[in-house]
Amino acid sequence: MEFGLVGVKVSSASGGLAEDFALLSPDLVESPLRSVDLQLRVVDVAAHATLTQVFVNPLDEALEVTYAFPMLPSATVCAFSADFSGVSIRGHVLEKDDARISYDSATATGHSACLLEMPTKDSLYLRLGQLPACAEAVVRLEFTMQLRSEGDHSLRLGWPTVIGARYPLSPSPHGGSMKESLDSGCVVGPGGAAFSLSASFEMHCAISGVLSPTHDVVATVDGTNHASASLDLPSMPTAEIVIQVTAATPLVSRCWLEPNSCSGGGAAALAVLYPEESALQKLLPQRQEPLRTEFIFVLDRSGSMCGDGIQKAAEALQLFLKSLPQDCLFNIVGFGSTYQSLFGAKSASYNAETLQMASEHAEQVHADLGGTEMLQPLEFIFAQALPQGFARSIILLTDGQVSNTESVFSLVGRYAAQATVFTVGIGSSVSHDLVEGLADVGGGTSEFVTGSENLQLKVIRQLQRALRPTSVRLTHVEWLGAQIVKLAPAKLEVPQGRITMLMGHLAGGKPGQRGLPCNGNRVLVSGLLRGIDGAAPKTMRLHFESVLGQTAVLDLETTTLPASRYLHAAVGRAMIEDVLGNLPSRPPTELAARARKRVVEIGTQLQVASRQISANSTIKVIRLPDEGSMQLLRWQATIRPGDPAWKHKQALEVACSTLSTNHPERLKAAMEYSACLRQAGRSDLACLIARTAFEDAIAELDNCSEDSYRDSIIIMQGLRDNLTEWILDEDQDAAGKTTLMPEEQKHGRSLHEQPQEQPPMADLLQPLVRLHVFDGSWAPSEMLAEAIGVPLSSFASQPLEASPEESATALVISFLELRLAARAGEWTLMVDKARAWLAGRLGAERLVQLMARAHATIQAS
Repeated sequence: MEFGLVGVKVSSASGGLAEDFALLSPDLVESPLRSVDLQLRVVDVAAHATLTQVFVNPLDEALEVTYAFPMLPSATVCAFSADFSGVSIRGHVLEKDDARISYDSATATGHSACLLEMPTKDSLYLRLGQLPACAEAVVRLEFTMQLRSEGDHSLRLGWPTVIGARYPLSPSPHGGSMKESLDSGCVVGPGGAAFSLSASFEMHCAISGVLSPTHDVVATVDGTNHASASLDLPSMPTAEIVIQVTAATPLVSRCWLEPNSCSGGGAAALAVLYPEESALQKLLPQRQEPLRTEFIFVLDRSGSMCGDGIQKAAEALQLFLKSLPQDCLFNIVGFGSTYQSLFGAKSASYNAETLQMASEHAEQVHADLGGTEMLQPLEFIFAQALPQGFARSIILLTDGQVSNTESVFSLVGRYAAQATVFTVGIGSSVSHDLVEGLADVGGGTSEFVTGSENLQLKVIRQLQRALRPTSVRLTHVEWLGAQIVKLAPAKLEVPQGRITMLMGHLAGGKPGQRGLPCNGNRVLVSGLLRGIDGAAPKTMRLHFESVLGQTAVLDLETTTLPASRYLHAAVGRAMIEDVLGNLPSRPPTELAARARKRVVEIGTQLQVASRQISANSTIKVIRLPDEGSMQLLRWQATIRPGDPAWKHKQALEVACSTLSTNHPERLKAAMEYSACLRQAGRSDLACLIARTAFEDAIAELDNCSEDSYRDSIIIMQGLRDNLTEWILDEDQDAAGKTTLMPEEQKHGRSLHEQPQEQPPMADLLQPLVRLHVFDGSWAPSEMLAEAIGVPLSSFASQPLEASPEESATALVISFLELRLAARAGEWTLMVDKARAWLAGRLGAERLVQLMARAHATIQAS
């Protein structure tokens, strides 16, 4: 689902807008967006976004209108205003119950009113009441959000434009079924609105680059710590907008202070830290022997991953396997409606035999496990005892969304002390809430891949993070010359050994367990300060402690910004998320009440909305729903008799109510309806229908009768081929590419067409990944010689008395360093293993000589 607006005539609105939508009232009308403007002000990792959307009522009578749009789970609403035909209204944040009272009072007396809901953490749903005939509504929403660290010296600013469907589908208020999904008409809303984006960036050091891997963004970079970017499109974008900002010294820790513009003596502080144990060794010279690691690669094999998605994931898995250290344990778990474990209930030791088994498994992996059910495979993993002397790292890849997100978070949170979870989200429709939330509660990091971005690179980054030691922790912080009023993360509230209680939980603990791990991952520390009536504090002090009880201190210089509220909003968002993140999944009543009180206090003080608080004025309210009331957002389509899709919709409704999910007639109805919707330009609904039908049939394929098995398989193949083609089209559009194809192929194949094999693009790295041996070497072969472009005779023994294996390994290293230097982030761990293998056999001096000869050979080839 994309940005858009629907309305219902006021004269027909009786039982509430949600009821009218669910029944698909004939009085529903589509109200198009006229324009969308997004302005971004970015200071380091904190971004302040102002989204202005202009809507129009096309009718000669008043409308009660609703629009919906996606948002990042890391974004929080911090201001709202609306203009109804020249009448301007503005909101302020109040406690949710007070906001509801104001809303009910306004609507009961016939005044204009607004209602903003968050059905999920990554979507917003706004209702505008009493929009006059032929009038405009100008709605402005302000958000505070964070930029993500990419790990390659860049920060990622992502703005989603699509809300994907959850699987299993979230139930509607009337029960929830595939038929109901059709009734609700979840199609793409009007996409003809003009779109514009402008962004300004301020960093702690010189900005060396601003680019977008998804859109043609115009950037201005002049070598200073300021830069800008803009994007103008004639219509709404159909894929997430991603902008990457590269700084000259990105991993330098820094701290920003913003004085409060409304009251003296107060300030908001935001520190961006990259604490790493290796950088602290001069302060903590005595080291503990690091733990070895058990790696579990968890791969989404649901039907939506079919085609290009599963192929790229399999290639990333191969690279992951060849990059593992030799003293680890590992396993591969694939999941869909069910799950499969390569080595059963116990991870295997990493050796030549198990690596061969895993590599063959990666060659044959398919997206054949049905829907996206993540809870059961994670329960299976956590049920296995953690091997003694090992730390557990889980790397999870998914392109989907689940309806039981909170249950998944709760499970991972319970085992956070036993396992670190790293996630990679694939595609434009993946749930940011799910991918980021899993990493947050699991103590790891998250990455996203969309458009032309490199999945293998993101997977290897996560592996590198999982390999970093964590025997040193950041225990607490202070700002010299100022008092801390509030602080997030709360785990750092341990001043001078005094144990602090936070919502009934101890923030302290044993040495090496307090605070946050120093593994090189980004740590954001947010604080509200007071007692700075004079000059702002110039120093932030960081306190560290090792598992051996050693302590160390580092001082960090601060940078003061002009007095404003932008950084205050970012700090408020972080504090609210920290309070909610520290709650168990089913908190006791008293604990929940104390958390709610603290959230309301922070939100009303800093004017930041959350699920516990809302924005309100005398004639409008922004409200967020109760826990458990999340519903799948859907566009209200006017599919009526006469519409080309009508007969196919009716046929599928009948099939869904009378036939099993694997019956060929039901699959045929789903295929024809989805192809018709695709031809009509309703790609979002077409993909949802095709994917749901395919995944439901896969889940029940074993129960299919012998008479219909063959027909079902043929139609399922057609559904999968169509879905793959449509997803590829969307990815190519997101990457700014155009694919020319016959018109009949563009809208999906018929039941009698055979899929056409497309030749894969040449990848110079993949053959070398497959030929890489467990010990880190490459064995000489014709395939290897062809892969690096040298004669087979180049591997023969040289005057340096190197073996053929040693010569081959040196040549591959040189080939990667000279020919594939731009992809060093992918192969660096393999090369590290290869160099260590060579050094152990040749010694330092002979290794240097052999590498020089290998470089000369590759350069001459």
